[in-house]
Amino acid sequence: MTARESEWFWTPRRRPGAALRVMCFPHAGADAPAFLALADGLPDDIEVRALRMPTRGTVRTSPTLAGLTAGAAAALANVEPPYAVLGQSLGGLIAFETARITAAPRSPVAFVTLSTQPPQRFASVLEEMLAAGRPSADGAAPGPLQFLLSYVEDSDPEMKAALDDPMVRRIVIRDIWADVTLFRGYRPAAVPRLECPVHALVGADDPSAQGVDMALWERHTTGPVTVTTLDTGHFMLQTALPEVVRQIVRALAAWRGATSVHTDRPREER
Repeated sequence: MTARESEWFWTPRRRPGAALRVMCFPHAGADAPAFLALADGLPDDIEVRALRMPTRGTVRTSPTLAGLTAGAAAALANVEPPYAVLGQSLGGLIAFETARITAAPRSPVAFVTLSTQPPQRFASVLEEMLAAGRPSADGAAPGPLQFLLSYVEDSDPEMKAALDDPMVRRIVIRDIWADVTLFRGYRPAAVPRLECPVHALVGADDPSAQGVDMALWERHTTGPVTVTTLDTGHFMLQTALPEVVRQIVRALAAWRGATSVHTDRPREER
């Protein structure tokens, strides 16, 4: 991994002999460690690298969406191919904007979204969140942002308990808001489009991302689009990890090196 890449992406489990890498983008308010469980669950021939989100710790501060995606795209250009890009929720939108400006032959071989609405749909949701106003100094969140917090609480019992602490709650709300504001004034452009397959995973119990809307991803790629509905909610990495792992392995099957040392089953099934 180059210095530029390690500045932008964290590798939770190094696998030097991996057949391909999955470059992961976390949901709003989360950071690179959100993909640790995924790294542990995937087979040995797939290495996870996760984006270090801005405004977290000592990493970049006060970024713009253009600056974030340009920096991440420059890092992707240094990744040894083949690699896929994966994003959860808002992270899927950041991943999309990054991947489509990464020039061939260094562009991804596949794009996987977890609970990510197509750009034109997501833009209207983000506009509503921003119009509702920023959180107050005491950590109170406006309606749309509070709705997002309820997703977090419902899908992660540990996070729900942590959010009972007012200080933790203020930090989480601050980080979610920082990520949402990256998209102030966002309007998805028609080009450039992705040049790879899009695999959209959506939860049957997720009111924010319906399977019928996922077909709109066809407007944003020259490759095929597949939509798979899982029996879970919005934060599927937290609530349905084994099935998410299976779907990722299936989506990337064509790119897993035949000579690599791997099992055809995800790690959690061994």
